[in-house]
Amino acid sequence: MTRPPPSCRAHGFRGRAGRLPTPLLSGAVAAFRLSSRGHVPGAWLTVGFCVAAMVASSARAHTEGAPISPHDFWTAWSLQLTVVAPIAVALLLYGRGLHLAWSRAGIGRGTAVWQAGLFALGLTALWAGLVWPLDAIGESLFSAHMAQHIVLMGVAAPLLVLGLPMPTMIRSLPREWQRGLALAVRWQPWRRCWKFLIRIDVATILQLLVFTLWHIPAAIALSLENDFVHWLMHGSMLAAGLLFWTAILRMRSDEFGSAILALFVNFKFSLVLGALLAFSSRAFYES
Repeated sequence: MTRPPPSCRAHGFRGRAGRLPTPLLSGAVAAFRLSSRGHVPGAWLTVGFCVAAMVASSARAHTEGAPISPHDFWTAWSLQLTVVAPIAVALLLYGRGLHLAWSRAGIGRGTAVWQAGLFALGLTALWAGLVWPLDAIGESLFSAHMAQHIVLMGVAAPLLVLGLPMPTMIRSLPREWQRGLALAVRWQPWRRCWKFLIRIDVATILQLLVFTLWHIPAAIALSLENDFVHWLMHGSMLAAGLLFWTAILRMRSDEFGSAILALFVNFKFSLVLGALLAFSSRAFYES
């Protein structure tokens, strides 16, 4: 069988998957208690999510850098608490906010059905990139590792931004928290900072910088040796993607040309760099 080019071979990825059953169990128990008390009707989704994650954790094949066999594909899960917990919390908050809106005003009111669908697709993309299957495959195949980054910045981020989840999630919070958030977003330093970050030129440069810096050999090596740095890499890529797509979607119709240019520059650069790193005959990173 033809061997992959050096830039695609194993890079000493540490086995980060399948080692969090206790925190997941705690999350499932907490969600069950909330649901049984009637506080969070959507908590059963989180219970099922955590139980499925625990089952997958116990069944997962520990690759530890070895290529995944076809029969291991369906159990190749990466269950890090720093990834699973935010997705579960987002699902819980959104589910409760959606339940409150639709149970009071009717399905499609308060939150449109298409927005809920896009948010669900965005979470699914996050799942595919960070939980199953790309993260585990990326332990042995660098092209899959690159695909993770494309999914985070070019698939999950725009879907989540288009879904406009924040109003629905905020609706699920206590009234005191909602008032506190309203005061926080009206704080002038925050408003100035946010307005600066979602300028199309700033957001474009920021996304290009994040994507480039995390593919410097030293940064890649550090992310493979340290779980926190690995999480920071994916988190910063997702954050940069969310800022970029927020900037794109807030542009006026007379700024259409600038939006197209920003999209072209970002995706052209990302695709070229990704293809160069993944399929080059030269090894950019040590195995």
